[in-house]
Amino acid sequence: MGSLADPGELDSVEPPQQQPSFDEFQRQTSLMTSCTLLWKELSDHFTSLEQDILKKSEALKAKIHTLDSETKASLEVLEQRETSMNVSLSIALQKVVENKKAAILAFDEGVEQPEVDDSTGLLLKLKSFCVKMDSRSFWNFLTAKKKDLDSLRVEIPKALGECVDPPRFVLESISEVFPEDKREERNERNNDLGWACVLMLESLIPVMMDPVLGNERKLVTPSVKDKANEIAEIWKRSLDERGGIENVKTPDVHTFLQHLVTFGVVKNEDFDLYRKLVVGSAWRKQMPKLAISLGLGDKMPAGIPYGMFSQSQIRLFTEIYGLLSGQRSGSLQGEFCSSCLNGGIASESIPLVSDLDAFIFIYHLNGVSLTVEMIEELISRGQQVDAVHFTYEVGLADKFPPVPLLKAFLKDAKKAAAAILEDPNNFGRAAHFAAKKEQSAIRSVLKCIEEYKLEAEFPPDNLKKQLEQLEKPKNEKKRPAAVPANKRTRANNGGPMPPAKAGRSTNAYVSSFPVAPAFVRSPPHTQYPQVVPAYASPPAIYGSRSPPYPYSPEAAPYPGTPVNYSPYGGYCNGMAPAYQQAYYR
Repeated sequence: MGSLADPGELDSVEPPQQQPSFDEFQRQTSLMTSCTLLWKELSDHFTSLEQDILKKSEALKAKIHTLDSETKASLEVLEQRETSMNVSLSIALQKVVENKKAAILAFDEGVEQPEVDDSTGLLLKLKSFCVKMDSRSFWNFLTAKKKDLDSLRVEIPKALGECVDPPRFVLESISEVFPEDKREERNERNNDLGWACVLMLESLIPVMMDPVLGNERKLVTPSVKDKANEIAEIWKRSLDERGGIENVKTPDVHTFLQHLVTFGVVKNEDFDLYRKLVVGSAWRKQMPKLAISLGLGDKMPAGIPYGMFSQSQIRLFTEIYGLLSGQRSGSLQGEFCSSCLNGGIASESIPLVSDLDAFIFIYHLNGVSLTVEMIEELISRGQQVDAVHFTYEVGLADKFPPVPLLKAFLKDAKKAAAAILEDPNNFGRAAHFAAKKEQSAIRSVLKCIEEYKLEAEFPPDNLKKQLEQLEKPKNEKKRPAAVPANKRTRANNGGPMPPAKAGRSTNAYVSSFPVAPAFVRSPPHTQYPQVVPAYASPPAIYGSRSPPYPYSPEAAPYPGTPVNYSPYGGYCNGMAPAYQQAYYR
């Protein structure tokens, strides 16, 4: 048998090691997973930071590159302007010497006042005012020569070149009526002098151009430019007195806008005012060109760098843009919705770094110009012909096809004419007004077709036939009446004739002739459907003309045999007078 173990030895024996539990294993696995995810998040975060830094770095590089390009271009322009100053000064000095010699020669020869009988005399007369800087006499002479507008348009720029300070001369000339009318006496003949203001402002543009740089630099002193800016502000403040933008007169608007363009005092913060003024007077032929000169046709640069936004942001902005492009209406950001129109994307790129910038980018995405907004507004107001003029001026005829616009204009004119015919308060002249409305619309469309060579797309033959049909009743009314067969002849061997005009009475007819055949009455009028009875005793030889007034033989005795006259209309013969219906012709 074996020996028993010593109890002391049993106490010294180590217990067996326990195996790791499954829970501990799960805990360690979870810890490793958490560490891995945390590492991935940190890695993604630093990667995102690195990408943002790279994007901002690229944006800064693009800005620096753009700034360098602009700085280089500005320096080149400044250098060119500086080098051109000597040439401009030499030209100005040469002109001063020539004017001095001409003035001395004219003083020595005692030149008389020129006769304004042709273009040469007109130019000499205008120059005489400009040399003496007599702006008041120049203005009075100009306003009295409106009939010679074509000649004035050619000669005034030549005459203004003789002024010492042409811009100041023009401002002083038009100061009587612009920016405020200071005249005490006005009449219908000279009430509207906006044409003269516009003519002088337009004629000043070529005179102010730099001989080397052209229109890039206007030859106007700072004091005169400040004065022009002050005049523009005065006019804007007086808008309320003129009835607001909706009621201001078109000649005043034209003068104001031309003043801004001529003196270069256009302000970006007033673009909305300019747009409203142009739209309100869009029917004027010069308005499309003025809109371009004011800068309303300049496209806004647009673009967005690749990778600037996440896919979700791009998807959101794309949906908004598609909604706006399709509906062109809504409430998002006020005017943003109506201004974001469908069109091409500009090539320039604007770095954007926020959601707000992205939203603004959508507004600029099409390179939308204020001219596009004006065209849309003109179309919505039924001024399609004016919209066609704008589209051709700014080169948007492909985006706004002219033929559908012209057809829509004719359709609207027909609807307006039909509405006039249905007006019960103006039934008498409704047909006349309706025909006049359609005639005016057709003439406008025909002129537009001829001006822009649209005969192939919109044949004008049918329109011309419609115009002839509308004008036919008018021409028939103007056709002279047929000459009656019976002529007035002298009676009693060439004796004096009774007067041709007769006194008209509503109750009795008086004749100095004894003959009493049937009278031919006037044709019935549409306002008098009842039949007009024939006269009882009219004279035969007057046909359909008015009967003569009572003639007294004692006033001028007849050389021939006296004629016995019957009692007038039954008077003094004991019989009641026969009352007749008034003569109507």
